Amino acid sequence: MKITVISFTKGGNKLNHCLCQALRNIGHDVERFQRYSTTPADEIGSFDNIGVLTGNLFESREGIIYIGACGIAVRSIAPYLQGKEVDPFVLVLDEKGDYVISLLSGHLGRGNEMCREVAALIKAKPVITTATDLNGVFAVDLFAGQHELLIKEIPRIKSISAALLAGEAVGIYSEYPLLGKPPAGLEPGVKKVGIYIGCDINAAPFETTLHLVPKNLVLGIGCRKGVTSMALYKRVTEVCSQADIDITRISAICSVDLKREEPGVHELADKLKAQTSFYSAEELSAVTGEFKHSPFVEETAGVGNVCERSGALASHYGKQLLPKTTGAGIAMAVFEKEFRIEF
Repeated sequence: MKITVISFTKGGNKLNHCLCQALRNIGHDVERFQRYSTTPADEIGSFDNIGVLTGNLFESREGIIYIGACGIAVRSIAPYLQGKEVDPFVLVLDEKGDYVISLLSGHLGRGNEMCREVAALIKAKPVITTATDLNGVFAVDLFAGQHELLIKEIPRIKSISAALLAGEAVGIYSEYPLLGKPPAGLEPGVKKVGIYIGCDINAAPFETTLHLVPKNLVLGIGCRKGVTSMALYKRVTEVCSQADIDITRISAICSVDLKREEPGVHELADKLKAQTSFYSAEELSAVTGEFKHSPFVEETAGVGNVCERSGALASHYGKQLLPKTTGAGIAMAVFEKEFRIEF
């Protein structure tokens, strides 16, 4: 995850350093800021105005960790709050490292999970206040985040949680395989309030239906050098709309390794909240199947088809939803990865 750790005092700065090191050791992309740092900027970022810094980080980072008073964190994030589906998680640590407080986006943003993880790393006590966690009740927004499911009706989360906290059963219906035993409170036969897992947002198996849509599409892409993220986004949006493909379901963007340094591709991935994968011409040439061949692409990239071959490879030979489509200097194809839920 992309995480920023911010501290304000000498004691906080020391904890900041130790925490960042620990988070990097377990694979997180971590940057740190401390007030009035005298360390070179490439090692630690300094800041004068915490509100401005927070604003710059709020859309680009998946999580922000403040080491200091809760009041500082609350006032810093207040102007930038949009909703649990888009806000990063926010944790607050005291500078002695005794407590870790999950302040924002505990479920969808994985804040509660990170709260426990950070507490374990620094031997602190996690402080989590969400009712479902405290009562050991199934949390649909946490479940969605863990299984890469998009929640289409955020306000209906309350209906699901309220029913479970009241001891009522909640229905579940899935277009995809459900493996294992569902958590307590989820029952297939319930008709009043329930969860639907699938791609038909008009499906209504329950009186109140919360739709969870899998984020399991792979976009294979080829493009001319220097294409902008705006041009890529416009083209992808247009083509997917015509093919009735929901672009918010794109979880990965892939291409040939010649495109690894293309800013437009990475910016598109950030906009779609997708991962990126790049493959060598040799790896793409070894992909089996029938693909549209282009002599020009083979001459420039070393393989006659980039978008379909990379999409097939990244999706583990998933179902092809969109064949190679070209235009505006961009070639694209879309594949659907196999999807299932394991309880």
